[in-house]
Amino acid sequence: MRLKNIIIITLFIFGSILLLFFAQKSMQNAQNEAIAKISSELLNELQNQERYAEDIGFVVLTTISENPKIVESLKKNDRNIAIKELNKLVTEYKKKTNIEKLKIHIHTADIKSFVRNWKLDKYGDDLSGFRKTIVKVHDTRESVFAFEIGRIGLTLRALLPIEDNGKYLGSIEFIQQFDQVPARFEKRGNQYLLLMDKAYLDIAKYLKNAPDVGNYKVSSKYFNKDFLKAAKKVDFKKLIKNKYYFTDKYMFIYKDILDVNGNVVGIHLLATPVKKVKIQIEHNQNSVLMFYTFGFIIILLFFLIVYFMNKK
Repeated sequence: MRLKNIIIITLFIFGSILLLFFAQKSMQNAQNEAIAKISSELLNELQNQERYAEDIGFVVLTTISENPKIVESLKKNDRNIAIKELNKLVTEYKKKTNIEKLKIHIHTADIKSFVRNWKLDKYGDDLSGFRKTIVKVHDTRESVFAFEIGRIGLTLRALLPIEDNGKYLGSIEFIQQFDQVPARFEKRGNQYLLLMDKAYLDIAKYLKNAPDVGNYKVSSKYFNKDFLKAAKKVDFKKLIKNKYYFTDKYMFIYKDILDVNGNVVGIHLLATPVKKVKIQIEHNQNSVLMFYTFGFIIILLFFLIVYFMNKK
């Protein structure tokens, strides 16, 4: 065999091995890209739900915080004015919107409870020691939207300052639970759990008997019981390390829940069926396979042409 042909065959074998190496790497990248794409879709859906809750919170609060009667009640330290006006406003919201439960809490300038519209006989308690969101509004005079732990667990708090001609009178808060989110995820074929770190059970006393998932407590009234069983199989150390985790039924991802000071107080546990992930992986890998198959054919034809030209 002529030396040129030996070199051509050697180069072809080397090129094929190199192509196979890159093909295998690309197949792995295709899998990672599929996981990243679906993870991004889940996180975007979560962000949409948070933004929806934030929009509702501040639309409601802006109207109430600027209400002359509410401002007057704080200026005069007259709870009756605020109670009467809140009752009127809550009734109007129930008639005109889909918001059924409005939990409004007004606080004084010295960070004490002024009016809880769902518990009128509880007021005057000092909130400065444990209500970080209220302290933040007091210190910055700015709006706050964040998860915070209370007796019933993790709830979303939207807060606005109440001022009169530049004078700080106090703040107002709209408390929302994240209970509708699991059902909204299910409608899209996905799953969701709101999980609070067990370290905060001394505050969230009502979650003492809530279901356990790893080192967390389920912090919502509604959840899918079958999905809860699947979530109990998650190895959270691997989930946190790899950013995703597969069981026989689901691919799980998560997002840390931060309080207003940036402390991790729990996680959003998100999941999608494994079948959906496999379909996306296969789609990505088929594209890669077609690309490298075409590339191999081109290389093969090139070397065959060169080989036979050198045989003449």
